[in-house]
Amino acid sequence: MFTFAQISDFHITTSKDLISQLRTDDHLRVMVSHLNNLGETPAFVLCTGDLVDTGGAEEYDLLAEILSNLRMPYYFIPGNHDEREAMRQAFPNHGYLSGHDGYMQYEIEDYEPRLIGLDT
Repeated sequence: MFTFAQISDFHITTSKDLISQLRTDDHLRVMVSHLNNLGETPAFVLCTGDLVDTGGAEEYDLLAEILSNLRMPYYFIPGNHDEREAMRQAFPNHGYLSGHDGYMQYEIEDYEPRLIGLDT
């Protein structure tokens, strides 16, 4: 048996406007620290959308910087705020994100049971 963690709806933003006063990037940094220090390390982390707020490249760059501190593999399922091409460019080492007529459908067979990601 294995465990995995699922975290969702980060809405990472680089905006400094008043609507964006909640620093979701700071909260995600804390979450990454908690995941890294769990007594039983998850096999992987499933990050589900909305990963960023507006889909901008700078938001994905910030997300990539934060998640690079995770000590376990992580996979994505985008949400309606996520821009697929910007996401692919920010995470080039996540080859499973490519293809499928613009959608991010994938299957990871490294675990039992396998992980199937469906981008609807």
